[in-house]
Formats: sequence, structure tokens, C-alpha cells
Amino acid sequence: MRLSLHKAVKWIYSHEIHILSTGISLTALTLSVACLWKYGIFAYNGLDLAYFNQVFWNSLEGRFFTQSIHPHLSLGDHAELLIPFLLPFYGLFQDPRTLLVLQAAALSIAAAPLYLLTKHRLGDRSKVPLLVALAYLASPLVHNIALFEFHILPFAIPFLFAALLAYDRGRKGEFMVWATLAMLAREDVTMVVAAIGLLAWIERRSRFWRFVPIVFGAAWFLAAMRLIGHFAPEGGYKFLVYYSWLGGSFGEILLNAIKHPIKVFVHIDTLPNLEMILGFGMPLLFLPYFRPRRLLLAIGPLAQILLGAPGGGSLILETHYASLFLPAIFAAAIDGVAALPGVAKRTRLDKKVLTAIFAVGAAYGAIALGPLPSVAVRMFAPGADIVRANAAREALGKIPASASVIAGYSLLPNLSSRERLHSLHYAFLGVTQYGGSSYKTPDSRVVAFDSEDLLTYRTQFLNTGWTRPYYGGGYDRLASRLGAPMFSRDAFTIYDSPVPSVPGTKGTGERAQTSPAPAGGRFLNDRITLESWPEVGRDTLLLNLRWKLYGLPPDVEPAMRLTVKNGKNKAVLTRDYGFANAPVSIKKAADGPILSRLEVPIADLPAGRYWAEIELAREDAFVTVSGIRSVERVVTGRESWGGARVAEFVR
Repeated sequence: MRLSLHKAVKWIYSHEIHILSTGISLTALTLSVACLWKYGIFAYNGLDLAYFNQVFWNSLEGRFFTQSIHPHLSLGDHAELLIPFLLPFYGLFQDPRTLLVLQAAALSIAAAPLYLLTKHRLGDRSKVPLLVALAYLASPLVHNIALFEFHILPFAIPFLFAALLAYDRGRKGEFMVWATLAMLAREDVTMVVAAIGLLAWIERRSRFWRFVPIVFGAAWFLAAMRLIGHFAPEGGYKFLVYYSWLGGSFGEILLNAIKHPIKVFVHIDTLPNLEMILGFGMPLLFLPYFRPRRLLLAIGPLAQILLGAPGGGSLILETHYASLFLPAIFAAAIDGVAALPGVAKRTRLDKKVLTAIFAVGAAYGAIALGPLPSVAVRMFAPGADIVRANAAREALGKIPASASVIAGYSLLPNLSSRERLHSLHYAFLGVTQYGGSSYKTPDSRVVAFDSEDLLTYRTQFLNTGWTRPYYGGGYDRLASRLGAPMFSRDAFTIYDSPVPSVPGTKGTGERAQTSPAPAGGRFLNDRITLESWPEVGRDTLLLNLRWKLYGLPPDVEPAMRLTVKNGKNKAVLTRDYGFANAPVSIKKAADGPILSRLEVPIADLPAGRYWAEIELAREDAFVTVSGIRSVERVVTGRESWGGARVAEFVR
């Protein structure tokens, strides 16, 4: 048995290159499939995929760096000058899915220069480089980056590993090439490049290595700031808003951070920050922290996160913000391997046993901390995902290819290969990002609405400092923008150009007044009453609802849950909605009625008798990031206010 194991190990290390190339290919394929599945169920709802696809699509049309989700060129956000170099690949198939596959490929290919870097530092005879490369490919940080939206920043990772290899080999020309390509990805990559110069001082390298990375990185950063400031409407770097607690400019932020160390310490000494730091080391069983010198490469990205108003936390581990930490983490892990003989001696464990422990730890990290297991569960048990995706595709089919569209989060990516596309959440808020200026609602022909957004708005905007003041008037702004509904299924409604309002109301809702008599009566409590007019169609149950509130506090907005039960009193369909729901709920005067219209798909229900119930509850929730949905609303508490039957029907 021992001899067979020895032969197997010998075979593995004699076929390192083939195993590595297979691992890279399988990782790229697995991540691509997961991303394409996520795209297929309309789970990309964080703006970024739509934003970048529109930039790429417009650039191929000759409108370089143009997008309409934010009111300026993309260069006014970030100096992502690598985009033109990626356009030939995108041009092969102009679709958001191409970007997702390219991102998965870039993240996977980074294992190759990491393998060479490990081999150079530990020697050609070392058997560790393959394990380090495979640990990278299995890293939940890599998987989270791939599954969360699309960004240019991950494309810097293979170039940074290659730049570190050139630094270790002392090849100045190669270093300049790889460092330049890395910094083309985004302006903050310069912090990692400059940190290589700081590392050179500690490692007592020649003057070139001590000065050139620092000067080159700083010069590139200053040039990038000038470029961004030129295209940004504010005339500067809008993301400085995260550091406004320290000052309004780079100089003020740096000076105040030095002058007020206690204030800075209090700001960064938090449990979420500790969680983030531990999370970076956990997938490798904290191997990078055994010899942490090369963690110096992360000093810039770490300061960027810790000094920001939100601080660190699990969000960093689950998004593209982890990208700039990966070179430091794995470079330090390589040095940590060199510390294993000392650990083995102190713990009296064989080096092979320690190697096996770290290999198992990396595999466990990929399974327990990454998104792929939950993706696999959802893929093989799709449930409501299929119903929602079919409804979304049918809704998109009603939108003309050339129309200007204002769309909800989940529909934006599929609509982003067009010149005029806008996000409905800005129309809801009435201001641009960070409240920089008033948002001029575009004169778009079509509004593509996803009622699930209203729940996200309520949680996200009421718990974010700059959006909170604008939430109150959001429903009025939304209602004034909607026109006549020309399609509705499940949570999705497509509105055509605005139409005149029915006297006494705003927008739609008149169908609730034309039905003969309400099927539901007064219910819940002395503060809320409801009347309902159900209309049963072949494939859809239409619920016209009219609410009345009596003295409900203005800051309280109930959540609404619809449940369809069969003759055995078993729930066969459940939907959650915002109380001010839609396709749209129309709020009149302070004490006037609120009209809601819910489209409930019933085509998939077997023959039988059913009834629909509506329950209202006060919910406590927060918005988080997951590997499946970029933005996910998590309910932490629910206080039911009661419910009532609103419809009975036979299929």
C-alpha cells in the first residue's frame, strides 16, 4: 500500500504541468458554468455586469467607455484602461456572458505564474508549487470573485503574480511590462506595485527595485486621478466619500490619519475587520501568517478597506474587493511553506503530514466557504428559479431591441447591449450615486419592473446613510414614471410610455375600481383594512387590492406575503412583496387608499381548488452579498400582523 502511494505521488509530480493545465481548464470551465447558470436565473442584480457590458458593447460601436447607467463615461469612475485590450475577445460574441467567461479564465490562468513563482522561490526540486497552484484554484476567494458580478480588477491578478516573479528573478524589463498591464486594470492596482518597492527595501534589493516600483506606481496613480477627475461630473474621485470622516481630499485624509491615531484605531478596531483578516488566512489554514513579510504587498488595499466608512468584513471576502489581496496572501503562503520544517520539528509532525493537512484545509475552504456548493444545490433543485426565469424571459421578449429602457436590478444585464439603458433604483431615489446631484429621469419608452426590487430598496436604502433621506418619496417618483402595463407575469411587469393618470389617482390602479364587488373584507387590526377584487385567468391570478391605513407610523412599511394553498391546506406557492408593491401601489393622500395589483402565475398548478391568502408583517432585514445573488435580502425578524383570504379559484 505504501509503495503504491509512493508511486502515485511520484507520478503526480512527474506530470505537474499536465495536472496544472487540467486544473486551470477545469476551474475555468466550472466557474464559467456556474456564472452562466446564475445569469440564466437572472441572479445578477448588482449593476456591475450590466454596467460593464454596456461599456464593452458601446466601445465596439465606436463609443469608447460610454455607458448610461451613470451619467458620465466609465472613466469618470475608474481608470480601467485594460478594456480596449479585451474588446477583441468580447467582439467574438457580444454578450454579458462573454465577460463572465473571460473573468473566469483570467482568474484561473493566474495559477500558472503563481506556480512558476512558487517553483522559483522554493527550488526546482520542491514538490510544493503544484499544491500552492491547486490551492489557489480551490480558493473560495477566487470563486467568490468569479461568481460576484463582473469587474476589470480581477484581470490584474495574473499580471501581478507575473510581476512578482520578474521581481524575484531580477528581470527589470519583464517587471515593467507586467506591472504596466496590471495597472491598466484599475488605478488602485498601483498600491500593490508600489508596495513591491517597499518590499525591496526590506529585502535589500538594488536601487532600481527600491525606487522604480514606488515612483512608477505613484506617477501612474496621480495620472489616473487626473484622468478620472477630467471625466467625473464632480471633477474629482467620487469614492473619496468613503473617507469623508477623515477629510475631503487625499492630503487631508493622510494628514488627519497621522494627526489622530486614536480616532483611526477606534475606527479600525472592529470585529468585522478581524473577521476579514482571519477570513483571508483561513482557506490556507493561516499559512500566510507564518512568515508574513510579503503581506506587506497588501498594505495599500488593507488601508483602503479599513479606513473606508463601511470598514471590512465578510463583504470583502465575497466580492471582487479581495482581488488585490490575493498576490500578498499567496506570496506569503509560499514563504510560509518554508517555515513548515520548523513547525514540523516543534510539533513532531512529519512534513508530509503537514502538507496533507494544508491540502485538506484548502479543499475544505473551497467547500465550506465558497459559493459553489450552494450553486450546485440550486442547480439540481431549481424550484422557483425556473418559474422566475421563464417569467423574466417572457417579459424581456416584449421589449423592442432598440428601445430606451429603465429597468430593475435583475433585468439590467440582459438589456445592457443597447445604447440607452438606465437603472430604476436611481429613478426611485431621485439622485445620482452618493447623492451627488439630482437624477434627471430619462425619457425612456419602456420601464422593465421587478417587484422584488421594492423589498431590496426598503432594506438597502433605509440602512445606507446617503440613500436614507431619499427613500420617503421613492414610491411617488416611481409611480409618476410608470406608464400603461403591456405585460405582467410573476414579479415582472413591462410598462409602455407614460399615460395620463385616472382622476384621483396616480398612474395605474384603475382596474381595482372597475371590478364589481370586493371578495375580501376588513381585516388585520384597527390600523389596516383591505378589500380585494380577484380575477382568475387561464395562467394568471390577478389580485386587485385596496388598502387603507389608520395612524400607522410613517417609518413603518409592512411586508406582504402571498400564499396559495390547495384543498389539503398545503402551501403550493409563496411570494413576498413590498407593501407598496406593484406592478405599482399608488399612494394618494396621507390617509387615502393604496391600490396594489399582483400578478400571480398559476399555470403550473395541477387541477383542483385553491385559495390565496395575504399576510402582513413588520420585518427586520438587511442586504448581504452571496455567491448566487449579488444582492440578497436576509430577514432577521418578523412580527406578523395577521392575514386574510383574498381569493378562491378552481384550476
